[in-house]
Amino acid sequence: MSPSAFNFGDLLALFVINGLRGRAANNVLEAQWLRPPSTMNRLRLTPAWICAVLVGGVVLSLGLFGMIRGWERRELQGRAANLAHSQVEKLQVSILRSMEVLYSIASLHVADGRLERNQFGQFVGQALMRQPELQERLKKMSAETFGGSAEKTANYMRQEVERWGDVIKAADIKLQ
Repeated sequence: MSPSAFNFGDLLALFVINGLRGRAANNVLEAQWLRPPSTMNRLRLTPAWICAVLVGGVVLSLGLFGMIRGWERRELQGRAANLAHSQVEKLQVSILRSMEVLYSIASLHVADGRLERNQFGQFVGQALMRQPELQERLKKMSAETFGGSAEKTANYMRQEVERWGDVIKAADIKLQ
């Protein structure tokens, strides 16, 4: 059988095998040249099979991608739900404590019929001491909590002005 009876793919395969494997591969291929054409066609895959395998691989890859994406999405939604649940619980505790303070202020006012500044200051100071979350938040903002009278607050403010006044003037810091 002559080489002109075979297609380009067969000739390319002969060239590659001959170049990569040497003379022994050439002898095997020459034996295949002697086979009848019906035997050669059974050994080759048709383009339809190649396309079917390619399409099947793409479909399986897309299916696997979709499954993994779904798993990731469900896990992310679960994490978000857990975080939201914990934040809601914290908010509920905070609201309940705030409501407790407001009811206590109302009760203090009802009991005496009036609410003096010193009474209110002492009450707020005690209420702040009962709320550790608020104390932590104030510490993070570099705020100090203290309770007491108006005189104590005025003394504290004077001390702070004396302590930081020179620094503020030297840095030329202005209120915005």
